[in-house]
Parts: sequence; C-alpha cells; structure tokens
Amino acid sequence: HPAFPDKSALEVVLTTLHAGGKFDNKSYKASGGLHGVGVSVVNALSEYFDVDVYRNGIHYHQRYEASVPAGDVEEIGPTTLRGTRQKFRPDFRFFEVSEFSYEVLAARFREMAFLNRGIRIKLSDERTGREDTFHYEGGVAEFVQYLNQGKEVIPARPILIERECDPESGGGSYWKVELALQYNDAYHENIFCFANTINTTSGGSHLEGFKSALTRVLNRYGKQNKLFKQEDFSLQGEDVREGLAAVISVKLSDPQFEAQTKVKLLNSDIRGVVDSALNDGLSMYLDENPSAAKAIVTKALNAALAREAARKAKNLARRKGILEGGSLPGKLADCSERDPDKSEIFLVEGDSAGGSAKQGRDRRFQAILPLKGKIINVEKARLDKVLSNEEIQTIITALGTGVGVEDFRIERLRYHKVILMTDADVDGAHIRTLLLTFIFRQFRPLIDAGHVYIAQPPLFLIKKGKKQRYIQTEDELNRELVGIGCEEAAFRFAPDESEETPSPLEGDTLRKLVDHILVIGKIARVLERKGIDFNEYLTLIAKGQVPIALFLRGHEKHWALNEGHAEELRRTLIGHAEEQAAGENGSAKPTSGADGEASWIEIEIPESKDLNIRLVDLIEWGFPLDRYRTQPYEHLHQPPIGFFVRGKEEFPIYSLEGLFNAIKEVSQKGMTVQRFKGLGEMNAEQLWETTMDPTQRTLLQVRIEDEAETEKVFSTLMGDQVEPRREFIQRHAMNVRVLDV
Repeated sequence: HPAFPDKSALEVVLTTLHAGGKFDNKSYKASGGLHGVGVSVVNALSEYFDVDVYRNGIHYHQRYEASVPAGDVEEIGPTTLRGTRQKFRPDFRFFEVSEFSYEVLAARFREMAFLNRGIRIKLSDERTGREDTFHYEGGVAEFVQYLNQGKEVIPARPILIERECDPESGGGSYWKVELALQYNDAYHENIFCFANTINTTSGGSHLEGFKSALTRVLNRYGKQNKLFKQEDFSLQGEDVREGLAAVISVKLSDPQFEAQTKVKLLNSDIRGVVDSALNDGLSMYLDENPSAAKAIVTKALNAALAREAARKAKNLARRKGILEGGSLPGKLADCSERDPDKSEIFLVEGDSAGGSAKQGRDRRFQAILPLKGKIINVEKARLDKVLSNEEIQTIITALGTGVGVEDFRIERLRYHKVILMTDADVDGAHIRTLLLTFIFRQFRPLIDAGHVYIAQPPLFLIKKGKKQRYIQTEDELNRELVGIGCEEAAFRFAPDESEETPSPLEGDTLRKLVDHILVIGKIARVLERKGIDFNEYLTLIAKGQVPIALFLRGHEKHWALNEGHAEELRRTLIGHAEEQAAGENGSAKPTSGADGEASWIEIEIPESKDLNIRLVDLIEWGFPLDRYRTQPYEHLHQPPIGFFVRGKEEFPIYSLEGLFNAIKEVSQKGMTVQRFKGLGEMNAEQLWETTMDPTQRTLLQVRIEDEAETEKVFSTLMGDQVEPRREFIQRHAMNVRVLDV
C-alpha cells in the first residue's frame, strides 16, 4: 500500500481505521459502509481473525491474534477459487452476550438476498445443525410476496418499478431505485425501506417521496375515472396505505444518514427521485390494468369509510375519557408513584389472579389491571370495532397514550414497564398472543422503546424440610433433582471379565453423564414424533454411521448418511434432482414421485450432529448404546450395566434411562413437588415472591429481531386465512413441546 510501504494492503484494511475503498466512486457505485471502520473493528475485538484470499489463481493466508498479525501474509499455493474467507472468534471480554443469535443473522441475510437479486447466502449453525440458504431471483418483488404469504392480494403479482442513473452514461451522481408494492386483505400498512441495503427503520426522504406520490397518483386516477362520488373528495395517506405491503430500495453513491445507526436517510434529492419513479411507474400500471386499478382505489375508499367510522368512535371514546385517560378504569388498582420511569403495570389474566396480584404487589410502583376473558383479535378488525371492545378500552385508558396515528403519544405513557402476566397453559398463551397482537398493531412504539415485558411465573414449587425453591421449567426441575441426586454419589460399572472395568463416574463427570441422558431423551422424543425408530437410529450410530435424513414409504426406508447421499436418494427415489425441502425445523414432508403422487416422506434430522457428539461421549465412557432405553422386565433377562451408589444405598442399573430415574428417585426422598396450573393457584405472597418481586422475578423483554418474519407470523396465525394457519400447524406439529388436550 503506497501510504504504508511496509504493510500489505490486507494488513492495512484489517488494522487501520478509515482504510476502506468507499471514499470515491472508483471501487463501489454504492455501499452501506461509509467510514472504512467495520472489518478493522471486528479484528480489534476478536481473539483471533483468520483471513484467506483467493486471487489471481493463488491462495493467500494471514492470521491475527488480539488484532495483531501473528505472521506475514503466506502464499499457500495455487487455487481455482476466487474471493475472501474470514473466520474470527469474538473476544468476550468486550461483549456481555456470548451467543450468536441465529434468528438475527437469518433475518439480515434474508434481507440481503432479497435486496441483491440472484445472490446466494448460506447460513449454517454448527451448534445445532440448522442450515438455511437465501436466494431470490425475484428481488424486491419476491420480498413483497414473502410479506404477503397467506393473504388475499391485489394485484395477483406485485407491481415492480425500477429506475437507475449511472454517471458513466452522462448523468449526475449514481442512484438506483427499486420499488415493489402489493395490497392485501389486512388493515395495516407494512412498508420496508432500505438505503444501500441498510434497513432505515425510521424512514427518511425515500419514504416521504414514496408516500406523497402514492397518495397523489391514486387520487388523480380516482378523479379522472369518476370513482369518487363527490368531486371534492380526496383520499388521505392512511387510506391509500391500508393493507399495503411495499419495499423501497434505493442505492446511491453518497448516502447521508441521521446518525451512525443509519436508521433515517437524509438525502433530499432522493425524495424527488422516488416520487418521480413511483408517479410515472404506478400511473402507467394503473392505466394498463384498469381492473386492478379499480380494486386498489375501491380498497382505499373502504379504508376512508372505516377511517370516518373510527373517527366517530374516537370522538365517542374521548367524551367517555377513554383516549385521554381522564378518569382511570374502575378495576385498575393504580400505584402511588407518578414517575413513569419508576412505575409498572401488570395486565393480569382473570379476576382471581388479579385479586392475588393486588394483595401481593408493592403499591408504591406496581399497578394491576385484571382482564376478563379473551380480548378481540385486532388482526381481523378495523380500529372502530377494536375501540368498541370493553377490555381494549380499559387497557387504552390505563396506559394513557391514546391510540391511532393521530392520537398516540408515547410521552403520555403512564408506566414504563407494561408486563403481561398470564397462566402457563394453552389458554394463557392464547390470551398473551392476543395482547401481543394488539400491542404490535396499535402500540408498536412501546415495543420499539423496550417497554413491553412478559412475566415468567414458575411451574413448580419444591419443598424439603424448611427449605423451598420455585422452578420455572420442567428442564430446570430435572436439573435441580439431578444436582441433588448426584451429591456424594457415584456410578460404578459392573465387572466385565472380557475387558478392563472402567473407573467409576462421580462429581462433575457424573453430572455431565446425566445431562447427556436428559438431552438425548429430549431429542429421542422429537425423533420418535417424526416417525423415526430411535433404537434403530442408535444401532446405526454404534456402527459409526450418522444419518442426517430418513426416506420412508410404507415399510420401506432409506437412511441418508450425508447431504450427497440425501441428494442421490432424492434423485433415485423421487425421479428428479430438485432439492426437496423437508419443512422448517426438520419436519416431515411428503415428496412427489415422477407420476406426481405423494409417495416418499423425507424426514430431516438436524439434531444428528448434537446427538452424535453426546452418544460418542457415552461410548468413550464405556456404555453400550443398546442399553440406553429402559426395557420391560429388563432385570429378569440381562445383568445390570452398573450400580448407582449414594451413601450406604446401592441401586442396580439396567439402562441409562434407568440411571436417570434412580437419581431422580433418590433426590425426591423427603421432598414434595407442587406443579402450578395457573396464577390463581398461588396466594398473594407466592405471586410476589415468584413473579412480581423485582429482586427475584424473571421478565422477558419483547423485542422485534426480524420485522418481516414477525409480520408474517402475526398475519399467518392471527389473520383471516385458514389455509396458511393449517399449513403452519402441520409443518410444526412434530415440534410441539406442550400439548393441552
């Protein structure tokens, strides 16, 4: 590098700030990065950073440790590859969170694949075996189709508008605009806007240009074609955006953002560019497609009628004091604290639990609002109908923010913690989902500001002597019992004349063994729900084979031992080489044969990697895999594999599952385990200790990590369309953990 003659360009990029190639238009037409900081900061905050460069037929490599080169750039040898591979491990001295979130990465990569048509991004999680490939030839139009999955749409295919200005062709600075829009049968708008592939969540000039042009074009078309009954009538912006799904993607050579977080685009000239592009493109589309144009304008007219009905409902609500929060609802037990930052409100399922919560709370800063029954599903209702629901009215009044675009003011929020507290059963989950749907659609800024939480009441209370402890989950209960049972205990292998007897397992090794048994048991139940014979699976593992998928047809079965083998089986069994996805999360999916009839079922096994690691540990410790499962009357026809010894007690063990059961049995001597079915079963003191006391409770903060996927899930599960919901249930049926029948 000319400025650093003693360093390679690679080392300059990885160790020097502002060393990017984005400060002129020679290397990049458009880029999300602005300052040449990103990769050098990643290197600076990593334990190690390995980089491989494949260029001009040669493979180069360099390693950095604690951001310092561990050596010079090495020439490894010839290669046919092109590109760069980077591998790093974050230095967790600098980070509070030590786990990568698969969902956050998947959301970002999905966006990138939509916004860069044709690119292929593969994401693999070696912790779980989960894997996704993101590839969309349809670009932003396919993004809109993704947002509208499972909905009735107008028109049938998204409207796509593209414009580009390249200075090399005699224009000014470089820009490119891609717009895709399509209406659906929902009542809310869903607009995503990007600048240089960065999600500008607060909008900006490109969004302003889009909104103004959309309102103008539809008003002009409605008046020109006499679709409005009154000459002086005009649609408003919220009318033309009701039920709209749209993606705005602009790429420009010199983006100006509001801050380093890049949530808002400030380039004033891009507003006119987007306005002009949508004005010309949409006007042409409406003229060429009159039936779709009439349907779009009619939908906007219906939205205008509903807006007027909602206005009347709001006026009525104001007179009753609902929107202003002038008089608080009678069943609200308010707190004495008036500083919202120090106050919290619990939205509690049922009057019984509400009564216990009122008695157990700290009246200084905790308010309680009991809710009767299930609130209205706002996904299927317009605002005027939502405002007529009594429980919704009490929530709006209690929070004090108002509701709707014109009336909502987050600065009027009376409590900065809004906590949903429902039973840990299916009904409680349904009520919680209805409340989350309402908040997501009508109080979205509360989620964005981090004010919404979900309480985590315990499932169990364990007592032994004068000691007691609350347990959140069944997994936690099992681990607690294992911890107690393994104290001063050991597993002693039965003598084997043919080979040396392994040493006894005790302490941390014994606890690790039982943890393996717990996890293997959970995976076994998942596999069996999918239709996999776990004993047969164990037999294959014992032979050194690790199946990643199973193909079934009646009594016929074929195990796939790797991805190449799976692809070969798809080709030979199904009759074509197309990749047949086995559904999300490894669920089963019928695959079609050459004659088009459903014949084979492919069952993916993403759990195979984690399961194999644990089974290999069992083999190394000396356990035969054919003695994992407990068998009926096993003590009558086979010798024990060992003995569980604790104090003076000794229990013969015939299987690994039997070892776990013996440890649980020992740990529960003199102990009572109570399971809570609902909040109403707890008295006021228990509710305070477990769920409301800030020093002991567990709260889950509601955050949106993948906006597009969140929108899709709410629409699928809470919307009008039954078929997408049925498909979702069928696809995930094998992964159900709690079933309340």
